[in-house]
Amino acid sequence: MKLLQRARLPSKSRTAELDTGHNSMKRRPSARHTLNVISLRAPVRSLLFLVLMATAGVVLAACAPGPPPGTGDPGNVRLHELQADPVVKELPPDSHLISRTSSPASWDTTYGGWSGPAVTVEFTSSLTIQQVFDFYATLAAKAGWQANGFSDFGLPDEWTKTYQSDNQADMELYWGGERLPLRSSVDSQPYNLGIGDSAIVTTPG
Repeated sequence: MKLLQRARLPSKSRTAELDTGHNSMKRRPSARHTLNVISLRAPVRSLLFLVLMATAGVVLAACAPGPPPGTGDPGNVRLHELQADPVVKELPPDSHLISRTSSPASWDTTYGGWSGPAVTVEFTSSLTIQQVFDFYATLAAKAGWQANGFSDFGLPDEWTKTYQSDNQADMELYWGGERLPLRSSVDSQPYNLGIGDSAIVTTPG
């Protein structure tokens, strides 16, 4: 109680008395008074900070629950099937590999949900566009892929395949250059081949 009394500001009448006179000034709080006010506010601010941090932690935990057990790609089985597929292990003649990237299944920690495994191949080739697409159409057919989409050139550029694990994968072939005659000799052109599979989204029964 005494602490609160010391922290009170002067009354209006007392302030008026201090303000009378030619050289009078309003009384400033003493150092002791200032410390007493701070001592009251500091615990409140600390408590408010702790409450806000705890609330933020609850919200984040609620927004990003962990994946159900047994989901995703346990043991990277589906990723290994993609990596072993001939379509990502071979390149057309007169081609140069830029990168071959494997991406395991991943869980979205912000919104939840799985992204399936994938393998992408970036390369350049001095063959014509027709020759590159024909190469992959032949290779895909031998490896068990079924064409289900065609490019603006009328060439197959999308395929599907069912692996032994009974899961269906997709493949797409992109050409990253400018439009050129299909059968003319061209400079080295960029291409991107990608195959991907879905992830297991429910816990196996």
